[in-house]
Parts: sequence; C-alpha cells; structure tokens
Amino acid sequence: MRKIFLIASSIVLLFVGLRSYSALIFSIKNHVCSAGELLSPEYVLSISRYISDEAHKNIAHQIFVTQLKNVFPVIKKVEISFRPSGPLVMIEPHEPICSVNDLFVFTSNKSLLSKAIFSQEVIEKIPAVSVASNTIDTSAQLLFDIFDALPFNFNNFYNLDCIKEHCIRLVDRNSPQFMILSTGEQKNYQRLFAQCEFIKQSLSDRGAFDKGIEWIADARFAHYIIAYKA
Repeated sequence: MRKIFLIASSIVLLFVGLRSYSALIFSIKNHVCSAGELLSPEYVLSISRYISDEAHKNIAHQIFVTQLKNVFPVIKKVEISFRPSGPLVMIEPHEPICSVNDLFVFTSNKSLLSKAIFSQEVIEKIPAVSVASNTIDTSAQLLFDIFDALPFNFNNFYNLDCIKEHCIRLVDRNSPQFMILSTGEQKNYQRLFAQCEFIKQSLSDRGAFDKGIEWIADARFAHYIIAYKA
C-alpha cells in the first residue's frame, strides 16, 4: 500500500511539474492558435508566429499574455490549454462594431484598428461609416455613443456619415434624395426614424423629389424637425 501511495504521489507531482514547466515554455513550435472567424487568417498567422518566437519560450504565460495583448491590441482575452500534443491558444478579439472610411474597424473597446486585421466576412457584415478625416483621431467616443443609441439594424435603411459631433448625417438607402441630420446627443433614434419616415412620405406624395431634388430633415433642434431642400 505504501508503495502504491508513493507511486501515485510521484505521478501527481510529475503532472503538476509538467503543468508548471509548460506554463513557462508554452510558446513552443507545435502550439495551435485559434481565433474563431472574426480575424483574418493572415493576422491569426502573425499572432501564431509571435507566440512561436524562441525569445518568448521561457516567459511565464500570464506575463506573456499581457505582452501579447500589447502587441496585438485586438485581443480581448487569451486562454491556454495544455495538451499532450501541444498548447492550444484560444484568442478572443474585441468585437468589431463598424468599418470606418474603408480603412479601419471600430471595436467594442473604442479602438480604431486596421481593416486588414479582420476577416472579409466580418467586414461585409458590419456597418460601413464615413468619418471626416480631420476628426477621425477624436471620433472614438462619438462613434461609441452613436452606436449605443442606434437600432442594431439601422444600416439596412440608412448610410451613416459622422461629420462632427453636431452633424451626424443619415442618408436613406432606399431614397438617397432624403437625408436626416442629427447630433451625437440623439438618444431615441427609433422615434426619430418614424417621424422622418412620415416626413419623407409626405414629401413624396406631393412630388417633392421630382427632378432629383434632395431634401434634408434637420433634427438637431430640441423639439421639432425642419425639412428643407438641400
């Protein structure tokens, strides 16, 4: 019995030791890096190559996870599973919210990241937004506030242009001659869209869009909407 106990204890200690040892050298060549479908294959490969770098193999994995997030800011969470065949590194990215100027992707942690980081399937699914080039560096909070207030499916009906905080432009996708002007302070877009749909229909009924005439529904006022020709 004593011999069996010693053997069992040795196995447990060996397992714990291997786990600790693996935690220090998880960045070995035979790891598998998985990031779901949000990131592009090329970007996942660049993460995997970074993990495999020999310079990282003796770093405790918690420290290395922090380094990994600093080098690849799209990473929200990293989970490492140690298996006999090699470590499995699971990457959870920050959620993409919209593409900006067809160059960047705005993410849930208020970052503007290169469009190349994300898969083409993701780029095609998220709303495409235009932001004035002179305000793009300060647009993160504005974009966050706007998307927090907008209905999730707004891009089925409107194209969004962020000129500045007090000039948010929503162009009707079905009737491009009709545009809504709003501000970053707008909170009830469902109600605004319903009111503007009524205005658009009234203009259409009296032929206001004939000959390509464009109309703007300006909702930047406290209690009313002004419709005028562009």
